[in-house]
Amino acid sequence: MNTIDKDTSTETELEETTYFDPKRLLWICSICDAISKLFLVLAVLLFAYGIWLLIQSVAAMGSLDRFVVQTVPVALIFGLFTLLSLFFWIFLRAISEGLFILMDIQDNTTPGHEEK
Repeated sequence: MNTIDKDTSTETELEETTYFDPKRLLWICSICDAISKLFLVLAVLLFAYGIWLLIQSVAAMGSLDRFVVQTVPVALIFGLFTLLSLFFWIFLRAISEGLFILMDIQDNTTPGHEEK
């Protein structure tokens, strides 16, 4: 048996002991990263727009009573949407990094794993 046959048989054995498709998991990780970046951009834009609305409403209103009644609910809504976007960003990043870590653990604990 030459070295080429040994390499292909080792690859076949490693593929049989793997319970996932690495290409598909890498695709899922990249999609999660892209979507998480979109949620981060959304959170920043919502936060900036909420601050801009607060500044505009403070400048337009003269009394504190009108400010509290009209502006606080809007600020709470924008704050909650910002927190929700940040939560989705953290959640998707955790999924992506968790999959990367689990794939690394699988690669390093597979019998016959050799450093290339």
